[in-house]
Amino acid sequence: EREREREKEKCAMVVTTPKGFKKSHRKQYLFIFFVFACGLSMYLFILSIATRDARDVGPGDELPGDFLSRETFEQGTALGHRNTNGWHRDDTGNLDAYHRELENERLRKREKEKEELERLREKVEKEKVLREEAERKLAAEGQKKEHAMEEKTVENSRRRSTHEHEKETFEDGFYEKPGLNVEQWRRARDAETKERYDECHMIKNSEYWGPTPVPGDLSADNGARNRKETWQECCDSCKEHSEECNTWRYDPRNKNCWLAKNKNVWQPPTYGKGDAIPYTSGMLHPEPVKYDPKDEGGSPSTCITTMITSNGGAYMNWQTRLVYASWKNVAMKHDKAGIMARFIRILHRTKDDELVGIIPTWRADPWHPECDNSCSYSVKDRARAIYEWSLTEDAKKCSHVLMAEADYIFIKAPPPSVLLQPGHSYGFLFGYIIPTHADAMPASKVFHEGYEDKVPYAEVAQTGNAPQIMYANDLARVAKRWKDLMVVSEESAVIQKVFGWVRDMYAFSFAAAQIEPPIQFRLPPVPFADTMVQIPADVQLGKAIAMHYTWGPEIKIGPKPSHDVVWAFDKRKWSGAGGVGRKFQKIPMTPEWDKSKDYRLNADEVLQETQLEVLKVFAEYFNDAVDMANQEKDIVNSS
Repeated sequence: EREREREKEKCAMVVTTPKGFKKSHRKQYLFIFFVFACGLSMYLFILSIATRDARDVGPGDELPGDFLSRETFEQGTALGHRNTNGWHRDDTGNLDAYHRELENERLRKREKEKEELERLREKVEKEKVLREEAERKLAAEGQKKEHAMEEKTVENSRRRSTHEHEKETFEDGFYEKPGLNVEQWRRARDAETKERYDECHMIKNSEYWGPTPVPGDLSADNGARNRKETWQECCDSCKEHSEECNTWRYDPRNKNCWLAKNKNVWQPPTYGKGDAIPYTSGMLHPEPVKYDPKDEGGSPSTCITTMITSNGGAYMNWQTRLVYASWKNVAMKHDKAGIMARFIRILHRTKDDELVGIIPTWRADPWHPECDNSCSYSVKDRARAIYEWSLTEDAKKCSHVLMAEADYIFIKAPPPSVLLQPGHSYGFLFGYIIPTHADAMPASKVFHEGYEDKVPYAEVAQTGNAPQIMYANDLARVAKRWKDLMVVSEESAVIQKVFGWVRDMYAFSFAAAQIEPPIQFRLPPVPFADTMVQIPADVQLGKAIAMHYTWGPEIKIGPKPSHDVVWAFDKRKWSGAGGVGRKFQKIPMTPEWDKSKDYRLNADEVLQETQLEVLKVFAEYFNDAVDMANQEKDIVNSS
C-alpha cells in the first residue's frame, strides 16, 4: 500500500515537458534545478545593479568597498573630476584632501547663497523705500486735489475782481494786480502744502559741519546705537528729540543714524561732490511765522511789490529791462496765488531816463549827482532813495516788498509762505557776509559803534538787502538806519577797504540788528531757499524763484588747466544788450552733458551735471525775457 501511495505522489509531480523530452525522474529534477538556477541568477543580477546604483559606483570603478556618496558624486561634477573613462576619485588619491575640497565648495556655495539672500533683502528694502515715497507722493497729490477746487474758486474770484483793474493798468503800459483781501489771502496761505517748510531737508551725498553730537546713544559710535532702516526714520528720530537735535545724518551703508545740534539753525550743507560724501543728511528748520493781516481796514492788500534800484546808466538799464520782462512773464503766467502784484524801479538820478515810459519808475533826487553817469560806487544813494520811497503811499499799496537786483532773472512766483509777520523777513544767506569774521571785525566795529553792549555781533545776520521779502513798514524802519550807516561807510576808509563793493549789504544787516525791535530773519540755505540761486556757484536749483547772474560763468573742456571755452556769459562783456532802437540778442544754449569731456568752470573747478542743468535753465529763462523785452511796444517807446 505504501508503494502504491508513493507511485501516486510521483505521478502527481510530473510536469509538462517540451516535445521530445523523455519523462524520466532524473531529467525532471534537472529541469527544475535549471529553472531555479536561472531565477536565482536573475535575482542576484538585479540586486547587484540596485546596490551599485545606491552606492554611486562609477562604471569604471575597480575599488570595491571604497564607494562615494551621491552628494560626493554631485560635488565631483562641480569640481570637474572626470576623465575619458568616466568618474573617479581625486588624482592625488588623498581622500581627506578630496573631502576637504568638497567641504570648501559647500562653504563657497553657502556664501553665495548668503550673498544672494542679502541682495534680495536690499532689493526688498529699496522697494519698501520706493513704496513709502510713492505713498507719500500719493498722499500729497490727494491733498492737492482736495484744495484744487478751492484754489480754482479763489483764482476765478481773483481774476473777476482784478480784470477791470488790469485793463486800466495795461492802458498805462504797466502790468499790475490789486492783491488779495484778507479772506482771499487766508485761503491762498492755507492751501499751500506744509511740505514746503515742514520737512527733513534731505540731501543725498551731504553732511553738515560743526554740530554738537546729542548726548547718549543717539550719537555714540557714529550712530551705530541708533540704527534706522531708512533716512526718513532717522529724521523722525531727530524730530522726537527736537529740543536737543536739529541735524541728522544717515549712513545707508550700515544704517547708522547720527543726531546732533547746530547753533546756526540756517547752517548750509556740504554737498555737490558726488559720491565723495556717502551720507544722506538733513536739518530741521524753524517753521515760518505766517503773515496774518488783522482786518480789512487796518491792513493793505496782501501782495508783493517787487522793487529794484538804478542810477539810470546804460549798463544798468538793459539789465533792468530784462529783469522786468522776466518778472512780467512770471507774474502774468505763473502766479497762481496772485501775490506777485506790482513792480517798481527806484531811480536815484537827477532827471528821468529813457526807461521811464517803459518800466514803472519812482525817481529820487540823489546826494551824489556824479553817479548819474559813472562813479566809484554807483549805489551810494540806494539806501536813502529806498527810505524816501518807503514813506510814500506807493510803497504801501502792498503788504510786503521784495527787494531785488537788476541782474536777476525770475523763473517762478514766490509761494505764500515767504510772506511773514511784521518783524520778520525772508532773506538770503550769503556765505561771504560774515560780520564776526576776524578780517571783517575792523569794519564791523565802525558800523556797530555804540551798539556793542546792546546787540552782540553774533546777532547780526549773514544777509543783505537783496533778495529780501519783508513787511513794507519794516522796510521803512530799517531803511532809516540803513541810510545813516551808508553815510558812515562813505566817510570811513576802513569800511571801504574791508567791505568794498558789498558795504551796503553789511550796512543793511547792521541796521536790521540795531533798530528796536530788531528784524528776525528767515534764511534757509540753497537748495531750500525760496529766493534765488547764484550761478555758477550753486549746484542745484532747488526752490529758487530767481537766478542771480552777477558772476560770469564759463564752461571749459578739461582736464586742468583748460582754455577751451565752449560756453560763457559775462554781463560785463555781453554785446547783445538791447537799447534805443535795438533789440536784444539771445544767448546760446549750454552744451549737453558729456562726462568724457571733463567740463570745468572758470577756475578749473569740476562742473557737476546738476550745475550744468542750472545753467541750462538760466539760458532758457534769459532768452524768454529777451523775447518779452523785444516786444514791439517796448521798442517803439524806447525809440
